[in-house]
Amino acid sequence: MSDARFSANGEWSGRHFTDRAYDVVDLLQTIAAEKGCKISQLALAWCVAQPGITSPIMGPRTMEQLEDNLGAVEVKVTDEDRARIDKVAPAGRAIVPYYDADFGPHRFRW
Repeated sequence: MSDARFSANGEWSGRHFTDRAYDVVDLLQTIAAEKGCKISQLALAWCVAQPGITSPIMGPRTMEQLEDNLGAVEVKVTDEDRARIDKVAPAGRAIVPYYDADFGPHRFRW
């Protein structure tokens, strides 16, 4: 369906499906393949490997999703992996601007 928001011509295509976003996905697919895991498991393992994060929050809806998430326990994210990821997705920057909200003070409040 060409007018669907996730289609090539949909509302997400120009702003969200960027070359930079695909660069990140390509790298994550490569690292996941090297480790023999799924990207979702790599993402959870990466969260655990971040300084200051003690427990990433998972929200599986099904037993299959829970079992998939638990597979992240077996994935080891090395300093080299983190450096490779940080190179294409630097800390403190949004790769894809999902939120267009202004989080500053409301314009009608003083």
